[in-house]
This record gives sequence, structure tokens and C-alpha cells, in this order.
Amino acid sequence: MVGVHVKSEYSTTCLLECVPGCTCSYKGAKRAFPGHSDGTGRIWLDDLRCNGNEGSLFQCPTNGDAPGVHNCAHHEDASVECDAVCETFPTLTNGDVLTKGATLTTGTRYSTLKFSCNNGYQFTGTQERVVCQANGRWSSFSGYCKGPQQEMMRIVGNRTNGRIEVHHEGKWGTVCDDHWDMVDAAVACQQLGFTNALAAFTASPGSGPIWLDDLACVGNESSLSHCAGNRRGHHNCGHSEDAGVKCSASINVRIVNDPGHAAQGRVEVYHRGEWGTVCDDSWSISDGHVVCRHLGFPGARRAYDGQSDGSGNIWLDNLACNGSEGSLFQCAGNSPGVHNCNHREDASVECEALCSTYPTIQNGGFPAYESTGTLCSIAPIVCNSGYRYSTTDDWVKCLADGTWSTPTGQCIRI
Repeated sequence: MVGVHVKSEYSTTCLLECVPGCTCSYKGAKRAFPGHSDGTGRIWLDDLRCNGNEGSLFQCPTNGDAPGVHNCAHHEDASVECDAVCETFPTLTNGDVLTKGATLTTGTRYSTLKFSCNNGYQFTGTQERVVCQANGRWSSFSGYCKGPQQEMMRIVGNRTNGRIEVHHEGKWGTVCDDHWDMVDAAVACQQLGFTNALAAFTASPGSGPIWLDDLACVGNESSLSHCAGNRRGHHNCGHSEDAGVKCSASINVRIVNDPGHAAQGRVEVYHRGEWGTVCDDSWSISDGHVVCRHLGFPGARRAYDGQSDGSGNIWLDNLACNGSEGSLFQCAGNSPGVHNCNHREDASVECEALCSTYPTIQNGGFPAYESTGTLCSIAPIVCNSGYRYSTTDDWVKCLADGTWSTPTGQCIRI
């Protein structure tokens, strides 16, 4: 119900001919309608002819009726619903709010806003818009800007040379060789954890979906899925056109050693010409296995939170390796460079060391473990016939520096 103040009295306005817009000190009127509740006292205004630009109802033209002159009753009292003022916009991590495709302007009032996520992010939720409510607050929303995920990729052939396949919608599929070149191959190799590409070619035919076609990478993408090209699954190819790659075997992961430990320390990876660290969010023994095996160790003893801070870029975060990948860049996780970490969270690993040259034991040895190239972390000492070991610690341990521990006893005659 609309009330006006005249001669120290608040009273009502008759609904006849009331034009919306002239009663709100808000943005404007959403609607003008007959009153749902009857007022009391005087009816001051009737037969208003507002155009919407007046600063007060008393500035609006009428049919000549002076204030207080009317032919109404209180069941005809006029009502209005105003657009509220909501100038403090809601915030959205990794995104912003837009109106009608334009960036928000300070001091401008809006009744409805649409969320827009930053490049590389996608809004996930049930409510992508907010409405300015009558209480001057924006309606609540459900959703967030979801960050990009690193797409899994593999080489089918051998570790560095073969057909490129990408994983999408739960299926492995191939890449068409239309426009496939060394720039595309370099992006693929770097995504797989190699430093560069040596060749781009048509590979042996694969099977299943053909996920990517007409790629046009510029070389700075972190994944083939970020390169320009056809939409996922759209192509004009057969599997006789599957793309292949030969990658440089140069290692792009290293362990920055803790003092005195050649196989233990902070994990760093090489990407886009720079060494950087790995965040320990979701860091696990499976991730550690990938690092250690990439470096030629049999596996990881433990994966742990970094005890020394690195510097530079944090290249990887939220890794979810299964342990069989050839590189951390093949593991599921955020795209390279996307993280919410600082260097206090740098990940570390301790690898199972390589100890293939066993210590010499007089009158004994390691007969079950002395085949060439065998890698062990613990080896039992076996004395020759007629001898026994002098202590109960009849084994040696492969130390992190690549040497065996010193035997604590000797083989003595029985």
C-alpha cells in the first residue's frame, strides 16, 4: 500500500490511474497493483497521471483534483512493488558476475546478475544467476567455478615413440593427423613429461573414438585439449590417420636432495623451460612411485610433505596417479600451473635406491640375489655350507645413497 505524508498525517493513495515508477526511491517499480490491505485515515491523492520522471507524487498531473479530493474508498488503496538496490556485488572465486554481457560498472544498479567464470574455468552448480531481493540483498546461489583438469594422455608403442591417445569420457581414443605437426607433437611430449618432440608422424592404426582433429597448437599450451581445433569427437578421419609422436628421452623430473640422500628430497619438474615444484595436495605413495620409476629407481619408499621450500613456479597440484604412469604429467590432476598452494606445501619423495653391486662376504654371499641387474632393497646373507652367520642381523639394506649397509657379522665355521 502506498502512503503519503501531508499536514503531519500519513494516508493512502487511490489506485485509479496510478502510473508505476514515481513512488520508489529505489531503482524503479517492478509493478503497481491494487492494494491487498486496506489503509485508514485520509485518501490524499486520486486520478494521478505520472510520467515516471517526477520526484514526488505531488508533482504528478491529476484530473484537477486537489490533495484530499477523491471519490474512493480504502478498498481501492494503491500498492507498488519496487526494485531493490543491491550495489555490493556477490563475489565468485575464479570468476565474476556480468549483466547483459557487459562488465559491471561501479555505482550502476542491477536487478539480475549472471555469473561468468574466468577463462579455463566452468561454472558448476544449479543456480547461475542471482536476483536483487526487496531487502537489498542478492539471492543466494549454488555453484562454483571449477578449475581445469589435466587430461590423461599416453603413447601406445614404447615409452617415447608411438601412437598418441587421449582419455575422455571414460574412453581412450586417438588423435587425427590432419594438420598434425612438430608444434602439436611438442605440446604432447611436454604434457607427457618429456622435454621436447623429435618427430611427428602417422602412426599404426588404433581403435575406439577419434577424439581430436585439426589441431593448431601454438606451442605454449599445457595440454593438447587446450589447442585450437575441432570440438571433441568431431572429425573426418579414419584410424589409418592416427597421429604419432617420438619424444626426447630427456628426463624432466628431478629430486632436489636432502643432504646426504641421493634418492630423497623435494620433487621438481621441468615445464615450459623452467624447473618448478609439485604441491603436496593429495600427494601419495602412488605419485611417489611415478617419480622414482621415471628416474630409474624401482619405486618409492615414502611420499611426504616437503621439509624444504622450493622457489619459482608450482607446476602441478592435486595429482591422482595410479602408479603406472610414465610421468607425473600423465597423471590426473590440475593443468600445469593451476594450483592453490605455496612453497611450504612442496612435495617430497624418498625412492627405493639402486644397489646392484653386493658387498663381499667371506665364506658366504647372496646367491639368491646375484643375477645381473637385480634391484633389491633388502638382501639376506647366506653362508656357505659348514658356516653360519655370527649375528642375528643376517641381512644388508640398500641405503638411499645407493650403497649397501655394512654387514654386522661374518660367516664362521660351525
